[in-house]
Amino acid sequence: GDLKPYQKVGFNWLVSLYDQGLNGILADEMGLGKTVQTIALLSFLAEQRGHWGPFLVIAPTSTMHNWVSEMAKFCPEMKVIPYFGANPNERKLLRRMWSNPTALGSPGAPFHVLVTNYKLIVSDEKHFARVKWQYMVLDEAQAIKSSQSQRWKTLLAFPTRNRLLLTGTPIQNSMAELWALLHFIMPELFDSFTDFTDWFSKDIESSAEGKGGGMDQQQLKRLQMILQPFMLRRTKQDVLDELVRKVEEEIRTPLSKRQRYYYDMLKKRVISASELLDRRMLGKDDKRLHSLMNLVMQFRKVCNHPEIFERRDFISPLHFRDPSLPPLPVP
Repeated sequence: GDLKPYQKVGFNWLVSLYDQGLNGILADEMGLGKTVQTIALLSFLAEQRGHWGPFLVIAPTSTMHNWVSEMAKFCPEMKVIPYFGANPNERKLLRRMWSNPTALGSPGAPFHVLVTNYKLIVSDEKHFARVKWQYMVLDEAQAIKSSQSQRWKTLLAFPTRNRLLLTGTPIQNSMAELWALLHFIMPELFDSFTDFTDWFSKDIESSAEGKGGGMDQQQLKRLQMILQPFMLRRTKQDVLDELVRKVEEEIRTPLSKRQRYYYDMLKKRVISASELLDRRMLGKDDKRLHSLMNLVMQFRKVCNHPEIFERRDFISPLHFRDPSLPPLPVP
């Protein structure tokens, strides 16, 4: 697939960072393709620059499969290892692929990209630290927003040539969280949290808390000046003309027999529709409000899938024996 124009801008920015030996934060709004821009960078480094990794991608467990599937889709020539699982013996087998670090970094290496989650990167830290990673990518990088966490300290010590943070929310609640991200990518430049906060933290934090005031134009320009070399952020509004037109289609589906049965059963517990809508009645009785809100949630479960509302044990058609009878003796 081809990158959209704004994604090409992001890709070129990432390449520029790499060439200058700098780390960065790709902070595009969710849905603008931070993953595909990153994959384009890794593919470029391998095919055009001859740097075949090893690349380390750390992501929430929920997005690991997406990383693996997107890598297979856009650059199938790169070998990807999904490193996860609760069984330590299975992970030990995977680690054999980098038992000889000197064999990594070439087209014929056992793997080029390793995808894992934040939990395993800490628990198996000593094994990952044996490898000199070419690039370390942190997806949903707000996961390291606390500089006091063991996760942040562990990853900060990892041997890697470059670091890239992906997050749709680079500035959340405090300057401490922003400093944790900036120190992670440029520890020598942003070495002192005290000096960093002395510039403008009080105004930003008071603005975030809705206390009024906020940053003046000079402070805002100062923040933009600091972030500009290391962070690229675009919102959907910024690139609206380049996005595919959104089409919403409503498809109504009838309830199944089982859903209808549960739905009618719940309806009998509601005296009337006015009981749900009469705010004066609800305002007088918090317990009644809680009961009705719980009922609404039960309706939602039934409509989504009856198994969410009440699980039904599977019974094989070959099961003839009465379960109340004692088990047959073992022959």
